[in-house]
Amino acid sequence: METKWVQALGRYGTPLLFQYANAMGFLSIRNNQFTAIADQGYALEAEALEPFSTGMLSCFGCPAHCRHRFSIEEGRFKGTKGEGPEYASIGSLGSKLGNLDLQNIIYATELCNRYGLDTISAGSYIAWAMELFQRGIINQGTTRLPLNWGDGEAILQLLHQIAERKGFGNILAEGAFAKKILGEASKYYLLDIKNFPIEITDERLPKSFALGMATSTRGACHMRSRPSLDVLSLPETVLKKIYGGPVSSRFSSYSGKGRMVWWHEIFNAVSDSLGFCRFLTVFSSPRAPQYQQFSRLIALSTGLTFTPKELRTIGERIYTLERMMLVKDGISRRDDTLPGRYFEEPIPNGPAQGEVISRKEFDGMVDEHYRLHLWDENGIPKKENLKRLGFDG
Repeated sequence: METKWVQALGRYGTPLLFQYANAMGFLSIRNNQFTAIADQGYALEAEALEPFSTGMLSCFGCPAHCRHRFSIEEGRFKGTKGEGPEYASIGSLGSKLGNLDLQNIIYATELCNRYGLDTISAGSYIAWAMELFQRGIINQGTTRLPLNWGDGEAILQLLHQIAERKGFGNILAEGAFAKKILGEASKYYLLDIKNFPIEITDERLPKSFALGMATSTRGACHMRSRPSLDVLSLPETVLKKIYGGPVSSRFSSYSGKGRMVWWHEIFNAVSDSLGFCRFLTVFSSPRAPQYQQFSRLIALSTGLTFTPKELRTIGERIYTLERMMLVKDGISRRDDTLPGRYFEEPIPNGPAQGEVISRKEFDGMVDEHYRLHLWDENGIPKKENLKRLGFDG
């Protein structure tokens, strides 16, 4: 609670991250055609939420209180109340769709919550459809309504249609499998990994983020390994102390980023097993709890003794088991990759202009990542490692 990060989180919630993603140029704009919206971003930054915020909430027992409680008091959506929206929802139902109407985004988020829809996936599939509409791959004969960037009414209509499986929404409700319905030309514009859509960021600038998305065990998921510390440009001596080896402090560098992702995959498996919030760990602050503090907390709350080394081994076992499940389903190195746009289209403008993923450098990060996990060149755990982790039975 003494860290600046948690204090800011308790005041603004996760929407505080929107400003930094926009300023650095790794925000998804119009299905990742662009990565920043300059001063237009003010409309969606954390401070813009304050007129709607009626207080901050927390998960049970958490002192951080990082989630807004909101109420819309006037306008079309008057009377709408709820919790949020989070940074991911603002990005997915806002900038990713060219939508800068914050009230519309808040209402769309609450609509998703009531329907049980994931805001990130819903926004991603709508963004895909809007780009297909923009490029003439689909038209109003298919969609039954115009899908123009920033059209808040169309967004709301599609959310209803997806949840109720009506009209064009019935196709989008198929998720990644809608590619088979919308045809070969549609595939390139659905930015997904292992049939799971890219989220609210663009990873062509932050190379560690790109690798983490590519190798995640559940598709394009930033919660498996994203090393958010990378954006802080910490001294390399500090990074080496955390990660146990050389890591570049440059956000756009490929050097050592395989190590960062490997470390966070194992660490996050442990924190998830403990029910310890990702935002309150070293995920976002070098001063936040790590293995040593976990050991102490476990001992205090349960009387059980686990050394930091034993916790790391548990994390390795969890992540290796997840990988083994994927291997059984036919997942291998060819699936640990990124959308074609990341390799083929440099960012056209903004702070990250010109950034693109080098296939050669990306392969080098994957090699480093596999080597540290003790997996072979195809991403399959080696037998000696399985034996070390107790999977030889």
